[in-house]
Amino acid sequence: MVELEQVVIRRNEKLVRELGPLVTACLNDSRTEDVLLNADSTLWVKRTHSDFEVVGKMASAQALSAFGTIAAIRNTVINHENPILETELPTDGSRFEGLIPPVVRQPVFAIRQRPRSVFTLADYEATGILTTKDDALNRRRHRDSS
Repeated sequence: MVELEQVVIRRNEKLVRELGPLVTACLNDSRTEDVLLNADSTLWVKRTHSDFEVVGKMASAQALSAFGTIAAIRNTVINHENPILETELPTDGSRFEGLIPPVVRQPVFAIRQRPRSVFTLADYEATGILTTKDDALNRRRHRDSS
């Protein structure tokens, strides 16, 4: 049993190294909601009450290594015949989706963190996300019947 626990710990440490300090820092930030890797190697992060912003880059080889480790931990593969990996990160339970060629030009991924807080309707109303039916953005468009 102890040997299995050590294997899990080593695999998780390997995954953290492969994701790199930038992604790891984003995942450890309590404000982070999403971390994305685009095909141009650009890393984006979405934090609570903020828009997406570019935070750096990740090499394709680095992303592929992380994908392989995640797949191995989840007893699956990601390759040309199986180019989509949908699972949870073993390190923190975040939702993970990775894609590789031929579906995309370069490796891409999306990590969605588990919610760290629950927002009430009052919270949504206070931030302007939830509005009344009189809000101009909520008006329905009607076609002229003539």
